[in-house]
Amino acid sequence: MKKLALLVLVTFFLACSSAEDASQAEQSEDQASQVAKTEGDLCPRIHQNSQRQAAVREAAEAGRLVVLIRHATKGGTVDRPCPDPDQALTEGGFAQAEALRGHLQRLGWSFSPVLTSPYCRTLQTAETLVPDFDPIEADGLYTCEFEDLISEHKQSGSNLLLVTHSGCVGKVLGAEVPHTDPDYDSVAAFIDYDDPENSLGCALAADWPSITAR
Repeated sequence: MKKLALLVLVTFFLACSSAEDASQAEQSEDQASQVAKTEGDLCPRIHQNSQRQAAVREAAEAGRLVVLIRHATKGGTVDRPCPDPDQALTEGGFAQAEALRGHLQRLGWSFSPVLTSPYCRTLQTAETLVPDFDPIEADGLYTCEFEDLISEHKQSGSNLLLVTHSGCVGKVLGAEVPHTDPDYDSVAAFIDYDDPENSLGCALAADWPSITAR
């Protein structure tokens, strides 16, 4: 009888230990997931993967690349105002957009046409990114109903640039873009027009210097 009781106790303690180990493992996975999110693993970032970079370059060279990019940092500016000053780009936002324009030129990527949400912050970003073109304003780049816009405006042999908001970029990436985190200002999502259901990946503003032309 004593042996049976001892066996029951041992079995109980082993079961409790296994449950505790499983709980700790689950907590570790949750912590790892949170770390990944804070480190920018929102989506496959193309500068970290040579195959994804090659796929983006191939699409750009063939005029099949569609890029959705979130507006640069907003928060109001004195000398370039918007109707709602809080929605204008900051000076840092203009500098961010100008730096991105330089990277697009370095890569040899051209876009025609350029579409933008009608909001001031997206208009200012678009006009800074591609100053030689008047961007086409489209409400669908705020409501994130942009699939028909792409079909309507994508020209054969030309890449298409859409300047939009965090929710629309997140729709392409299948993830929620943190709209209050400055690391995600100007985050871009890349699509091959011939395979629009599969995102090629993304790039944060800090990633662009590591994206190579070849």
